[in-house]
Amino acid sequence: IQTGISTIDVMNTLVRGQKLPIFSASGLPHNQLAVQIARQAKVRKAGEEFAVVFAAVGITHEEASFFMRDFEKTGALENAVLFLNLADDPSVERLITPRLALSTAEYLAYEHDMHILVLITD
Repeated sequence: IQTGISTIDVMNTLVRGQKLPIFSASGLPHNQLAVQIARQAKVRKAGEEFAVVFAAVGITHEEASFFMRDFEKTGALENAVLFLNLADDPSVERLITPRLALSTAEYLAYEHDMHILVLITD
């Protein structure tokens, strides 16, 4: 999977089944990086089915609006499934949001034979 970010694509190429944690310090633009990866990601072989499962956990309303606007504006929403858990949502939803995202990814991968990129941010 190509992310469109040269440091990731060259130094740590994503392959099927791989996990790649990306950590950032407080105040750094990790949400912008996550959205950029979701927007630019693609598989190398043309014609293969590909989708992004994007989950944001414990985010503010402003961040949720940013995610939705960016996905809609760039057209990335056509190949994406979004799970947005707001900070004022019940606590149990913070536990279940990543599980729903991963279950959706498994369903798309195994039942629809798609390549899936899962992004989970907080």
